[in-house]
Amino acid sequence: MAPDDQLDRETASDSDAEAERTTTDVLSLYRKSAPALPVGVKALGGLPTPMPYRLTPSGSLAIRSDEAALPSASENARFLFRLQAAPRCTLNFTLSFPGNGPLYDVGPVFEGGVSVYLDHARHFDFAVTRNLVWTGQARVRTVGPEPVVSGQYAIDLPAKLRIETYEDRYEFWSVHKREPFLVETLENTVLGGEFKGVVIGPYLMSLEPVEMYVEEWLVHELHDDDSSEE
Repeated sequence: MAPDDQLDRETASDSDAEAERTTTDVLSLYRKSAPALPVGVKALGGLPTPMPYRLTPSGSLAIRSDEAALPSASENARFLFRLQAAPRCTLNFTLSFPGNGPLYDVGPVFEGGVSVYLDHARHFDFAVTRNLVWTGQARVRTVGPEPVVSGQYAIDLPAKLRIETYEDRYEFWSVHKREPFLVETLENTVLGGEFKGVVIGPYLMSLEPVEMYVEEWLVHELHDDDSSEE
């Protein structure tokens, strides 16, 4: 099995195997004939003018950030999201940064990735960062009562970020040298102890104009009626 296939593979438990599985290719829901976001996708704080999102000829969703405060995800960040609809999900993202890769020694300072977001005071940010000199690293930041930032890990580019959601935790995975690895595991107590109200999606912040391409946004959900609340 190829490493990329391993990244996408669901390591399901017996209970998962009995659950109903749904898969959504979010980018395929994009209304190509109108300057709108994919169906079911919303933007934090509404849509600023001019529209900072566009569909590229290759079918990626481009997010543009002009100027925003770093390092915390704030109302100034470009943040798109979908509601987490089940406690057990697998989300796969492929993110690229055109013109700001390792071949460019000096470039804009930015942070782009995927946020698991309950509100402004409580979220997990799984990010690729650049501070003038490109390092090709990812890390996970916890914003909550006790803010924590994980170590930084080298990753392949384009960045493949995978989030596994469970009833009690979130796992953050990426790929280095074509091998998937676990970056961080965080308990969901920071987000209130349950998934309801949590949204997940890509975000971008920068100190000058830069774009991030969302090349893949796949959501796999496991719906088990027996485990749902009455």
